[in-house]
Amino acid sequence: MELADAGARIVNMSLSLESGMSKGHHTVKDALDYVAAHGVIVVAAAGNDGAIDGTVVTRHRSVLPVVTYNLQGWPGRMTNIGRSIGQRGIGVVADGLMSLGPGGRARPYGGTSAAAAVVTGAAALIWSELPKTSPEELISAMKGNPSRRTSVVPPLMNAWQAFESLLAPRN
Repeated sequence: MELADAGARIVNMSLSLESGMSKGHHTVKDALDYVAAHGVIVVAAAGNDGAIDGTVVTRHRSVLPVVTYNLQGWPGRMTNIGRSIGQRGIGVVADGLMSLGPGGRARPYGGTSAAAAVVTGAAALIWSELPKTSPEELISAMKGNPSRRTSVVPPLMNAWQAFESLLAPRN
């Protein structure tokens, strides 16, 4: 909520919520409702438990859940999937990414947290070029096909296609 109040337009969430903490889940839902009302996009890692389920975060109507895909184009072996993730989310190939580790050394980085960071960066880049785009327009463009999805697995993100689809009405 403080990020929304400070003017943030995109928030990246990568967290694990313990089951059985209903009070904590209500607090998270209330915070997500608050940022949604302030036009903030929330990009959230779907999780790496290999579960077919969602959380209070990935089920929230305003959250863009993100899964990881492997280099062969299949959902990552341990990525969480589920109805809300498949209907409203997107995926990103996150195998082979490198990040900085201890001592400034490069190390492999992956999973849904890495995928969510890629989506957040793509959304921020598109928004920097098209700042008058509404959060709803940006999320819709990022998800691609606007038809109602029924799969538990979301499609791969195509950031260039999202950018072009948002740019077209302006030209």
